[in-house]
Amino acid sequence: MRTISVVTDLVSRRFSPFWLWFVASLSFVACQNTGSSSPDPNPTDLSAEVSIAESWKVPDSATWTISEKQGLVRVEPTERGYNLAFSVPSPLETGTEVWIALWASGIRLGVFKFAQSSGTGTLDYSKVAIWDSVSLKLLQGRPDPKLRNRDSLLADYAKELVNGNPSFAGFPGNLPSGIDSAEVVHAALVYAAGTRKSIDTLSKNWLFVLSDLEIRSTVSSLFSSGKLVASDTLSLFPPPPVRLIAPLAVTGAIEAGGDFIDVSGRFEWDADLGQITVDAQVAREGRRIETVALSGLSIGSGERFLMLTGKARLLAGSAAPVGICSLVVVVRSERGDSARSAAAFEVKAASAPPQAPVIELVSPSEGSSFPFDSARIEVVWKVKSARSPVDTVFVADSLATKLTDSTWRAWVRLTATGKSSLVAVRARNAQGLWGTGSANFTRAKDQAAPDLAWLASGEDTAVESDVTFFVARLRAADASGIASVTFGG
Repeated sequence: MRTISVVTDLVSRRFSPFWLWFVASLSFVACQNTGSSSPDPNPTDLSAEVSIAESWKVPDSATWTISEKQGLVRVEPTERGYNLAFSVPSPLETGTEVWIALWASGIRLGVFKFAQSSGTGTLDYSKVAIWDSVSLKLLQGRPDPKLRNRDSLLADYAKELVNGNPSFAGFPGNLPSGIDSAEVVHAALVYAAGTRKSIDTLSKNWLFVLSDLEIRSTVSSLFSSGKLVASDTLSLFPPPPVRLIAPLAVTGAIEAGGDFIDVSGRFEWDADLGQITVDAQVAREGRRIETVALSGLSIGSGERFLMLTGKARLLAGSAAPVGICSLVVVVRSERGDSARSAAAFEVKAASAPPQAPVIELVSPSEGSSFPFDSARIEVVWKVKSARSPVDTVFVADSLATKLTDSTWRAWVRLTATGKSSLVAVRARNAQGLWGTGSANFTRAKDQAAPDLAWLASGEDTAVESDVTFFVARLRAADASGIASVTFGG
């Protein structure tokens, strides 16, 4: 009984006839070696006749089942059809049911019911035949036995299921014996990748009931085994039109009223999606916080990505609530495609009150004097802001240029009076606080007399007796250029 149960289990798993014969042989040898049982010295030979008109239905092997016993059947062509011959360990009682399964290319065509008649080894056909409809359809699709095998039939079956052929509906309940359902799914996904269509598109019509997790796990396994390549996986799972490439991440905690902290992340999108908009918000306990803001979300013309890394920064105002907050960034196309990412961060209480920028003169030194010819001088200031970066510096109402993180430069015009002139400077940090400073510089007077030179002469020119005009070139006392002045007398 132990040997019988093993073989029965193997058959129930739809093993091919070869494996059934192989395992049965091992079981027979094991029984002989152990002495736990011995074969009947007088096995009974049995045979049955079947007639099959269609050539594509011709079996290449067969198996018998009697109660819990199974074995292989010899298939021998005859003038009237096919003779099915086999031996059983012991004689059968009259009326014993015998089921014979016909196989072709590793899949079962169907089963036929026979019965033992008294006094003869020929079984009587009970006129009960259960054909496997899926197997017949697969064989009919490849009628030439030379052009089919188990793998080709398996591939055909998978293809029909992917294409949604209603004749094959019912998988896996109608799975032919001899074919494993996992093999069908593998073959189906390999075929699906070759269509260059997405899973979302294919799954609208195919005849599988597979979860997204099952599909992705199987595709991953096929990729690892080399049956699928990267381009196949992209076809099956194309990226969404607007997609997150690198999730949001916030560098450390932020201090209320303190410095910026960096934010990283990256979004991308396809072309021709219309206008792209970006929405960023900070929330705490479900409520939006306006006192914490994200900067650096600009998108260049024609760009198809939003890079936050190295650009985006979070700043918390002095009134920002202390605690764990969440930053959410949503990138949305004009037609409604979107991608979202969120990151948690902590807002800490301010360690010191906000401070205005502190300004220090670098060059030239305070009180420096310059000659008359120095119409403009270069002035450099150092601007420090302990808790927030400086974003704007004005020198004598002109916008200064940033040289380094803490130095700013401006060109200043001085009046040539010979007296000290005050140059004022103002600096603003990201918190909106202004710091002020000043320095005194002197520009010398013009000590040279005006230079006069004729530009036009009145020689040999008739003029009215009471008016005389002439033009002279005069160097102005308060300017470095040449001016033309008209004198009359």
